[in-house]
Amino acid sequence: MAINSEAIYGTTSWKVDKEGPYQPDFGGTTDRKERGFNGNFTPQDVWFTAKDNAVYAITLVWPKDARLLIASLAGEPVESVSLLGCDAPVQWEPTENGLSVTLPEVALDTIGCVLKVIEKIMHDV
Repeated sequence: MAINSEAIYGTTSWKVDKEGPYQPDFGGTTDRKERGFNGNFTPQDVWFTAKDNAVYAITLVWPKDARLLIASLAGEPVESVSLLGCDAPVQWEPTENGLSVTLPEVALDTIGCVLKVIEKIMHDV
């Protein structure tokens, strides 16, 4: 939690809550506490939060090939992408199908990861 707290505390919802094939059937925090936080999550299951001009893409499973395609970020004006808890650069490329990301080879001792996606601030001219 120390590494990823930035993506939780002081954030709001983004325009998309989550994407991916797994659709959890639990409610809020109390329901998860009572029933547990279990599910058939995949690397394609991404949850989103936001703060200022940052969107946090939270995966609950680290992709085996270190590659993610985040469909909900298709067409978004991305300025930079970083991996919370890691100083190594993240390779990324916007595509028509979403934001293509290649994660650095790191040992974060984690089952998932959080990407901090900084959106370009567009100014009216």
